[in-house]
Amino acid sequence: MLAEAIHYVEVIAGAILQRPTSYSAGFTKEVYELGDQLKYYDPVYNNGDGEAVELADPSWLRGLHSVIHSYNVSTLLVKHCLKV
Repeated sequence: MLAEAIHYVEVIAGAILQRPTSYSAGFTKEVYELGDQLKYYDPVYNNGDGEAVELADPSWLRGLHSVIHSYNVSTLLVKHCLKV
């Protein structure tokens, strides 16, 4: 069941990455946080005895992180422009 959950989050992340402006920053952040937690249940990140293995995040998770960063930068720019 966890493998299925990871797959669903990966599919949702793929949709967000294809059209990031179609999704809110809040939703994107929640998908990222869920994916970030679920990755540790992926056998690739688990060495079998419950210990997490430090690996680079999957590309879809890194992509979501970039989208969130872009949202944050855009928000800061808008706030700055409104002050000027």
